[in-house]
Amino acid sequence: MALAFSSFDVWETEFRRIAAGLSGGSGWVVLGFNQHTRQLENYWMPDHAHSPAATAPILVMDMYEHAYQMDFGAAAAKYIDAFFQNIQWDKVATRLAASGATKT
Repeated sequence: MALAFSSFDVWETEFRRIAAGLSGGSGWVVLGFNQHTRQLENYWMPDHAHSPAATAPILVMDMYEHAYQMDFGAAAAKYIDAFFQNIQWDKVATRLAASGATKT
């Protein structure tokens, strides 16, 4: 698998920026494994009907307002922080392995 991000911090910064750009809007932020390029990539998913071809979702954050309005109001940044504090990394690792990303 080719190295898609130079570090965890670089990946997290990009993922958070995509999420912040969606606040007050709609869609999901997805860390996916692209089976053609064999790389992990961050995506913005605008709707239910379209997704990147041949990409397995590894981590998905819902940025539709219904996901955070009740608990955080318009403070999407606080929702993003809470999302990161509650990621179950063992589940992410399981999805990553199932995607074929860890095969050499």
